[in-house]
Amino acid sequence: MQHNFQLPFPSRGVNPHAKTVTERSAAWVQKMGLLDSFSTGQNYRPILIGELVARTHPTFPLDELQLIADWAMWLFINDDLFDKLSLPLLSERIDRYLAILDGERAATEDTPFVKGLYDLWNRTQPLVSTEWQTKFVSHLSTHLNSLIWEAETKHHNSAPDVATYLQMRQQTSGIDAYVDLLEISESFSLPPSIQASPPVQRLEQMVNNITSWANEVLSLEKELNQGDCLLNLVWLYHHNEQVSLEEAKSYVVDLCQAEIAIFEAQVSRLPSRDPDTLPNLQRYTDLLTDIITGTIEWHFVTERYRQHWKSKSGSQSKSTAKPLRVPTAAQSVGHLPHS
Repeated sequence: MQHNFQLPFPSRGVNPHAKTVTERSAAWVQKMGLLDSFSTGQNYRPILIGELVARTHPTFPLDELQLIADWAMWLFINDDLFDKLSLPLLSERIDRYLAILDGERAATEDTPFVKGLYDLWNRTQPLVSTEWQTKFVSHLSTHLNSLIWEAETKHHNSAPDVATYLQMRQQTSGIDAYVDLLEISESFSLPPSIQASPPVQRLEQMVNNITSWANEVLSLEKELNQGDCLLNLVWLYHHNEQVSLEEAKSYVVDLCQAEIAIFEAQVSRLPSRDPDTLPNLQRYTDLLTDIITGTIEWHFVTERYRQHWKSKSGSQSKSTAKPLRVPTAAQSVGHLPHS
């Protein structure tokens, strides 16, 4: 069941270190013992984390790319683990994670995930400012705590309304923390006033929305096959609005395409009056675009989703998305402050 999202900005390619970071991340997972909690011995190699970060960060050097890949692997496996934990144990795990992010050391008796987080945090901190650390911890804490809402919702088997889900999906995705990791690169630096300005914040929010909503479409078959579709935007729209799944898919594709159009319009309207800030601002918007294109491309490469797209006859299902309804650029946001 493929849906071809129309991206107005071309991909900037794949980082040549993809294979290396995939192998090294697999070795790091084994070293940390992150799969010890899975009795079936799940294999995460086919999800191609190296391919993901190589597509979302095509210009990053190996060491920076490796750190991002290990963060991505930790987030993926932790998310899958949390689906298997009771609510009390989940809350206990999150409290311990937050303590590590607050400066506590990992103890011998801690879980592999706590030790893995401790390792990642120690490798990240020397590369970033204290202001960045505060922002990242806030985003990651919000993501982790939102997983309690997700678990409670599944426990009660209660489908939320679409508006509530859209709000919570921005938190459960973890994309905000992933976007923060762009700043471990030394190739650009934005003044705090620009980074915190409404136009840049809105761009980051749209990256979260676009990648999350595209994932809702492209992961639907996987979640249907696994009986875990309660928190999928396509299924929720189908359930709450009493429309067919195909109509619901088309709705979410339209929603995603509309956000892509607004993102493109917002980038084109960023002011260019500050010659010192402009190159770094352009660099940053290029990196945000890489995350959008790379994440969507990766869904068509990884077996995490592709293996579920085959119909009973073995052929790929065809998309039946409606013509797109694209909003005007007037819906974009504001102006940047002077740096």
